[in-house]
Amino acid sequence: NNILTIPTDITTIGTFIPNTGTVLLNGTAAQVISINGALTPGTLNFYNLTLNNTSANGNINLENLDIINVANNFSVTDGRINVPGGGNTATLQVGGNLTTTTAAADATTTAVNLTFTGSNAQTVSLFAGTQSHFNGPVLFNKSGGDITLASQFDLNQAAQTVTFTSGVVNTTAANVLSLGATTTVSGGNNSSYVNGFVRKTGNVAFTFPTGNSGFYAPIHMAGTTAFGGVLPNNPTTGNAPTYQAQYLRSNPQVPFPNNAPQP
Repeated sequence: NNILTIPTDITTIGTFIPNTGTVLLNGTAAQVISINGALTPGTLNFYNLTLNNTSANGNINLENLDIINVANNFSVTDGRINVPGGGNTATLQVGGNLTTTTAAADATTTAVNLTFTGSNAQTVSLFAGTQSHFNGPVLFNKSGGDITLASQFDLNQAAQTVTFTSGVVNTTAANVLSLGATTTVSGGNNSSYVNGFVRKTGNVAFTFPTGNSGFYAPIHMAGTTAFGGVLPNNPTTGNAPTYQAQYLRSNPQVPFPNNAPQP
C-alpha cells in the first residue's frame, strides 16, 4: 500500500489513476484541489484518501460542482473538505470505510455532499467527539453491500438532508443513527433503510426510515399529542424531546400447537 504525500495544492487536467495506493493531504496551510479549472466541473479519483491538514481551518478547498471519488477508504486525522463561495457545492463519494481518528475539525462543511457508493460492505467509525462532523447532505446510493455503524453517527446540522436510495444502514442501540431537530429524511425502499435504531430530536412530524429483513417499514410520528397539541419540551431542560425507533419484522400469527387443547 504505497502512500503519496501531498502538502500543497493539486491541479489536474487529465485523468489521475490512483491504482490501490493512498493519497495523504498533509499541508500546513489551506490546500486547493482544482479539477479541469474553476469553470468546468470534474471528478478526481482516489483509492484511499487521508486528510491531515493542520492549518487553522484545515481546509481542503474544492471548486463548485467538482466530485472527489474515493473508491475505498476515506480517513480524517485533521482537516476538512470545504467549498469556498456562497451557494457553491461539491461532492465527496466514498466506496469504502469512513473513519475519523482524532477529535479534529469538521470533516465536511455544509456545502459538501457526502455520498456512500460502491458494491462492497462499508463501516462508519467516528472518533469520540466527531460523530456530527459530516455537515452537508448525505446520500446512501450503493450498488450492493450494507453500511454498518461502528460508532454513533449524528446528522444534526441546520436543515441537513438525508436521502435513502440504495443501501441498508445497520445500527445498534449504542451505534445509532441520530438525526437533529431540523434534519429531514427522504427516499426509503426495500433496498434502503435503517436496520436497527434511529434517534430523532424534535417535536414536529417525522417518519423514521426503518426496516428489517429486506422490508422497508417506516414508523411515523405525528408530532402532536392525542388532543392535537404540540409535543412538549423537556420540562427540566427546556430542550426538544428525543425519540428512538426500531422495526423488527416477525410473524404476528404464531402457529397454534397441534398437541394443545382447543380453547
